[in-house]
Amino acid sequence: MAKRKAAKAKAKARKKTTKAPAKRRAAKTVRRKAAPRAKAKKAARAKARPAAKKPAPKKSAAHSEGTWAWADLVTTDVADAKKFYSALFGWKTTDMPMPAGAPGFYTTLELKGGTVGGMSQPTPEQMGGMPPHWNLYVSVDNVDATFANATANGAKPVMPPFDIPGVGRMAVFQDPTDAFLSIWQKDSPNPGFTVKEGTLGAFCWGELMTHDTARAADFYTKIFPWTKKVGSFGEHDYIEFQKGKDSVAGMMKIGADMGPMPPSWGLYFSVGDTEATVKTAEGLGAKVLVPPMDAEGVGRFAVLQDPQGAIFSVIKFG
Repeated sequence: MAKRKAAKAKAKARKKTTKAPAKRRAAKTVRRKAAPRAKAKKAARAKARPAAKKPAPKKSAAHSEGTWAWADLVTTDVADAKKFYSALFGWKTTDMPMPAGAPGFYTTLELKGGTVGGMSQPTPEQMGGMPPHWNLYVSVDNVDATFANATANGAKPVMPPFDIPGVGRMAVFQDPTDAFLSIWQKDSPNPGFTVKEGTLGAFCWGELMTHDTARAADFYTKIFPWTKKVGSFGEHDYIEFQKGKDSVAGMMKIGADMGPMPPSWGLYFSVGDTEATVKTAEGLGAKVLVPPMDAEGVGRFAVLQDPQGAIFSVIKFG
């Protein structure tokens, strides 16, 4: 029963995200996917975590095809977001001019001398009513080839392959089940994360919630070097996407008992103490959508909403 409640909780938290419009930021360095949309109180019953009895995911060779390359935050108040995440995870920040003379700047997030992600603040016009949200990027050998493969297998083109001068090459698509995802060329000048995945305070897991897991699994195993491993979370199937023997991402079906919610990719950050992290986040102005709870065989997680409204999860493995 506890696992079933956890699964329902997970779905309700994901109801706070919505699909990003095709319109993208002029500087093209931020990517829109799913974002919060329900009221916070409805999400407080929120979210679950990867498959029961699943070991903590392991990172494949750094930024090889099909591994996570980057995560960035689109926010309405980058100054406040810097203070919040720096205090929560110990990140340092560096502002860089937007490429091609575009207005504004892009902030690189740093931890222990390496990079863990980025953030930016589009104009209200560029946001187009879009709430703050986190984006995820998958590393690929060839953006153009992967994008062509994705669209040939049913993905909708959102942003065809393009270059960000001096930074890298990327593209954005909407998968056949309507979740948004970005891809990043691994040999770009900026290859992506330089801090080991799973380091405390760094990104550690990407997870897809969708209405059609069979279609999504077929799609992602065709465009990335992923295989699927079916496990369970309570009464629900939980699919791990694996590269070789390493778990790379997770996926769970949005069941009829979970209510309406848009397909979306979510992200987790690794922490050393879930309760302490939640307490700190609350003190910094975050909302707790899901209080700390256990995912059997995986760890203890919680779901939070930052002061501007972006949703993210934290987990202590083990």
